Amino acid sequence: MGASYFICIAAAISSMFSSRLPRYDVRFPNVVIIPGTITLCVIITTLFAFKTTIVNTAAHTLAHPPPYIDHLPLRTIRNNAYENEIQEPLAITLETISIIQTSALFALAFLLRVNSRHTKTQYFVNVILAATALILTITALHASSIESEDIYLHVGLAEATPTPYHPGSTPLSGDSAVINLIWGLPLFPSAYGPLWIILSKIVTMPLTTLAHKLFALRCLEAAALMLCAMFLCVLKLPCWTIAIFAVNPTIYDLFVSEGHNDLVGTTFILAASAVRRKSLAGAILLTVAAGMIKLPFILIGSLVFAAESTLFRRAAPVFAAAGISLVLSFVMAGSWYAWALRYAVHAYEPLDSIDTVLHTLLIAIAVGALFLAVARQKFIPGAAWSMPAFGLFLLPWYLAWSLPYALLSPRPNLIFLATLPIAAYLFNVGNAMTSFFILLRVACVAVPIVLIVIALLRRRHEPV
Repeated sequence: MGASYFICIAAAISSMFSSRLPRYDVRFPNVVIIPGTITLCVIITTLFAFKTTIVNTAAHTLAHPPPYIDHLPLRTIRNNAYENEIQEPLAITLETISIIQTSALFALAFLLRVNSRHTKTQYFVNVILAATALILTITALHASSIESEDIYLHVGLAEATPTPYHPGSTPLSGDSAVINLIWGLPLFPSAYGPLWIILSKIVTMPLTTLAHKLFALRCLEAAALMLCAMFLCVLKLPCWTIAIFAVNPTIYDLFVSEGHNDLVGTTFILAASAVRRKSLAGAILLTVAAGMIKLPFILIGSLVFAAESTLFRRAAPVFAAAGISLVLSFVMAGSWYAWALRYAVHAYEPLDSIDTVLHTLLIAIAVGALFLAVARQKFIPGAAWSMPAFGLFLLPWYLAWSLPYALLSPRPNLIFLATLPIAAYLFNVGNAMTSFFILLRVACVAVPIVLIVIALLRRRHEPV
């Protein structure tokens, strides 16, 4: 875990020197735009489907499968830290896939950047991208195995009595009873905001089977992803930025296949940004809603108002949204909310001293980056990787917390979006600790250091 913290810190620091690095304008012949886009999209969709197959293989070949696993509509892999749940050959394959996916996303971004100057091919490119997004969505919705068991907890908490923040000892009924075997009896209490509980109840309660409820939560996340892409269009972000988000296989993996709810909070923040110019009150309410999905969005939601013209117009709605979100969360969730949050904090083993120091430093970078964005309207590109530090650990799905910082920057962070496959792999503690994994970590540390050295050398040789 400490290596991941160090990589994120190095990325944030090195990005402060990015303006000192040489910039190259890449050009591609017009003739390669459409076939190139098709080829890259085929690579992205094929590798994503292949990854779901590998996860399914891993879920069916666990060394010590739990006795209830055959009763699960979606087989799962317990993500115990580096306990080889995903064994070495499969882990190396997954790592290779993440590297190829990142390379394909970078190549696609370059192609689309060139294509933005050629409106004749834009229509065909848009059709290709839309078809790619549809294929990724269908593949994610029908993935038969998952790595995390969190989506089962979402269903269980939607049914928990008397409150999801302090579930009682009454077991869940029907085929949902298997959730108690996964998450205990009483269930693990909710660390999510009350708005998420409401949304999960709305989509799951009308359904009778566990499989249908899981599918409904996946559909909710797919809808959130599509809304995010729509709001990015409203915000008039560069077409290549929207595309790399909309066809990013990691986003489909973490939030549609796995069903993590973090993308819903991001959706509210992007919606708030989209309506801010026309309705400041509407932007505040949508930011409040994001904080009521998960508490870290209370801080991250401050980015919605970073583009306002004066410091007062930026700071006032930030404090208003944060205050309202906190009050409503604890009023709607009830008195057990604070207890549930403390329970979640103490339920896991604490980090060792070195990891604690690195985690604290990364939190400081994240808080400082948000402060600079609001107070001075300055963004540190590499600070996008620091936002997952608001969690107890660096987990892949917490990368959704970074999306607002990467997307709402005056210059959207294409590097962050394209490297999401590698970042998610590095944050995933369920893979075997292979030599290839260690080599990837070393490379991710070495690259920022080399960039810093190059920038310093260029500064040293510049004429005074």
